Amino acid sequence: DPVHRVTIVPRGDAALGYTLSIPEEDKHLYTKDELLQRLTGIMGGRAAEEVVFGEVSTGAYDDLRKATDLAKRMVVSYGMSELIGPINLSQENGNVFLGQDLVLNKEHSEEMSSLVDKEIKGLIEACYGNAVQLLRKHIDLLHKLAKKLLEVDPMEAEQLEALLGPAVGKAPKP
Repeated sequence: DPVHRVTIVPRGDAALGYTLSIPEEDKHLYTKDELLQRLTGIMGGRAAEEVVFGEVSTGAYDDLRKATDLAKRMVVSYGMSELIGPINLSQENGNVFLGQDLVLNKEHSEEMSSLVDKEIKGLIEACYGNAVQLLRKHIDLLHKLAKKLLEVDPMEAEQLEALLGPAVGKAPKP
């Protein structure tokens, strides 16, 4: 989804800055490729810490939580795991919309649970690797954006495009 706004100003206790992407149209269905690109974007903050500072911090806490939730849904609920296949293993634990979680159905074996954990980890690691690769490839744009955000924050879509040019492109598929 196109980036609408970027800020490095902390908001609340979880976000130390954020990138707001808004779909161009209402969407209710997402392809696996779209979710992998979203996961790559979510991992961007953590990847930027590694690329720029050579170490990571607690700053990406909320991103890691969101990435893990999305990867879990891809594997457990949406059947988007090549290894596990097109099945739904989730059991809703209460009302997901009230912040309660999806859990692996207790009817499944320890082996299946272990496989699910490996698949979730694999998705996140692949997308994190893509984020690192993209940031290293475009390190000049990252520094340019960071410098400008110290002067103007938040930056809206039009300002971002004026600074960075047209969209760099889609994230490569993990």
